Amino acid sequence: MLSISRFLISILVTAILLLIYYNYTPLTNPIVFISIAILSLVLCYSILNYFYSGEISKIHGVFAIVLFNFCLVAPALQFYYSYWYPYFYDSRESYNWLAATETWFIFSTIIILCFFGFKWLLVSKVKTKFNLIQRDINRKKLIFYSSFFLLISFFSQIFIYAKFGGVAGYISAYTLRGDGDSEFSGLGKFMIIGEAFPVLLAMTFAFFYMLKEDRKDGKQSYILLFLLSFLFLMLIFGGLKGSRSNTLLALFWLLSVINFYYKTITLKTLGLVGGLFIIYMMIYGVYKSAGEQFFNEVSYTNIQENSKYRGNALTGVLSGDLSRYEVQTEVINKVIFKNENTWLGESYLSAILTPTPKSFQKDLGVDNKTDLSTVLFFGRSNLDTNNAKSTLILGLVGESIANFHYVGVIFSIIYLIAVYLALIIIKSSVSPLDPRYILVFFFPIILTNAFTGDMQNLIFYIIKNLTVPIIFCYLVSEKRSES
Repeated sequence: MLSISRFLISILVTAILLLIYYNYTPLTNPIVFISIAILSLVLCYSILNYFYSGEISKIHGVFAIVLFNFCLVAPALQFYYSYWYPYFYDSRESYNWLAATETWFIFSTIIILCFFGFKWLLVSKVKTKFNLIQRDINRKKLIFYSSFFLLISFFSQIFIYAKFGGVAGYISAYTLRGDGDSEFSGLGKFMIIGEAFPVLLAMTFAFFYMLKEDRKDGKQSYILLFLLSFLFLMLIFGGLKGSRSNTLLALFWLLSVINFYYKTITLKTLGLVGGLFIIYMMIYGVYKSAGEQFFNEVSYTNIQENSKYRGNALTGVLSGDLSRYEVQTEVINKVIFKNENTWLGESYLSAILTPTPKSFQKDLGVDNKTDLSTVLFFGRSNLDTNNAKSTLILGLVGESIANFHYVGVIFSIIYLIAVYLALIIIKSSVSPLDPRYILVFFFPIILTNAFTGDMQNLIFYIIKNLTVPIIFCYLVSEKRSES
């Protein structure tokens, strides 16, 4: 049922956003302003419903928050501060970037409106629950396998550090890294196992807590302690290799686990945690720039004026690290306005083949997304000379347009709805008492990745972050007795 108060708040926020875009951006197309209004109303209303629901891991609620920044806040900040990814800032004069931006707004609105329209009007008519054999935690198995997995994970990370002569050598290798983190090549299997340690430890605590018969309501003050401890472990177990997003997504997963199993998190605590997330992103930006010189470089001034963010750290985090929509506008410019060749699904085929050896993909003659986008952005000569390779994330809109031109919009709608349907079917088919339910808290991250990332990023995230936890869930549990 429509809530009048939430709808009125959404109208107010939308009016403010329209004024900002009208006064501080060069956008003039009335259709674009209509698109922004529709986007804002839909996303604001979904966000308000999310906060009132009290369920942190609500799939479409988290999705709406990320999209509000990605599609509305970040572009406004980039226009106002003229903050652009260097390549696109330098090349804006060489193409009709404003028309490409307007096209991106219209495409994104169509995709998001169709997604939420399906969610609100049609999803209830789709069968979303299937008979799945439920499982229960087995205490003896939990004790044995948690000890085994944690030890294997711990020593895998120790092995990785040993390969570089210790933590200092590891950081130095990251500082001197080349394209594709070549210094870490060949260590993928060890990284998947080693970097799973914090999540495995959190799952172990959650499962033992589930087995307690006299569970008491937890304390709100402990939540920050849990999160800070988890953050420290995430940094030690793989976080020093430069992936802020992986650390933050894992922290969100833990927040959802705490909210479900231990203590309902208040909006005040949630806001505080959100602020700490932003501060962490800004501080880690100095580490990404300074590497092993981090402790010599870190200061309030360097955090705020980090050259990586060209003197505006907060805008850099919100519009650079958490958006970069202009990458997608460049794809639109190349494919739609300059008629560059489309990929005809090749990047999606390459993504599906991600678990297979690279040699197998080469034998099939399938180029990966990096090679395809390098040619699209910089030309064939850069790919042939191994110079200026593009590792940029294209996002749902960018990748679909690069593959299928205008038809990419229809593909995006089908793809996004298919991912959402798969997630809610799994969620509704698993009992909250089933240990596998703890994996459900990864689902908002997966759906968000489906829009903000490429298919390759999505598949890589699932393989890297869910493989070990899925195996762990099955090994520590047994089929539920019929009685």
